Amino acid sequence: MKTIKLQFVETQKNDPMTKDTFVIADSDYSVSQFSFVHDAEDYVLPEGYSVGKTVTGEVAIFDHKNEHCELDAYGKTPRLSSVTGQVLLSKASK
Repeated sequence: MKTIKLQFVETQKNDPMTKDTFVIADSDYSVSQFSFVHDAEDYVLPEGYSVGKTVTGEVAIFDHKNEHCELDAYGKTPRLSSVTGQVLLSKASK
């Protein structure tokens, strides 16, 4: 079972230009002074998914067909979206 460390980033609720999201821990993601970054937690990657680098050198998640996944929040759950579909991630058991 592969896992990945993700951080939940909360933004101001009254700002229509921002939204809560998840980011890969230790990535170069830049947060504003109005964001709150939670501690990193381990999440389970689905079978066949992997972590690698994009052609521009950014750390990213790739699906079972090696397609780049967008990472965002579905409520307070991390969601991966690619051309092959969407999947919600679950926390790894401790």
